[in-house]
Amino acid sequence: MGGLRLLFSFYGRIERQPYWIALIAVNVVHFALIETFVLNPASQTPLWIKIICLDVSLLWFVSLHALAAKRLHALGRSGGWALLIGGAVLLAIVMGNLRRHGVAPPQIANLVLLLIAVVLIGGLVALGLMPSRSRSALPSS
Repeated sequence: MGGLRLLFSFYGRIERQPYWIALIAVNVVHFALIETFVLNPASQTPLWIKIICLDVSLLWFVSLHALAAKRLHALGRSGGWALLIGGAVLLAIVMGNLRRHGVAPPQIANLVLLLIAVVLIGGLVALGLMPSRSRSALPSS
């Protein structure tokens, strides 16, 4: 499976080792870009580079969904369950912004963010640890 197909195709199956390698690589690259160019207060990054980094964030979001969908297919589940991961990520972004701007009480926002983190980490780790089902054990379509 090619690199672009691995990261951006929602079809097929992926075993545990390629899932972990791709997940770690995508997250390291994404967070390095965001930390270096967007979140670093000392950097004098031009606005157009920050916009490109945000576009890369959208690609990161799509690749996480594609990896999760393929891993779910390998587990004999529908790839649509990956939308739960996406919903949790979007909810975390919204809650973080509400907390930062003082709209949500910090205690409630922190509790919601903690619950979201537990769901996300638990879901991604479970996807990576559960053994794949053999093709013969999968229901026929």
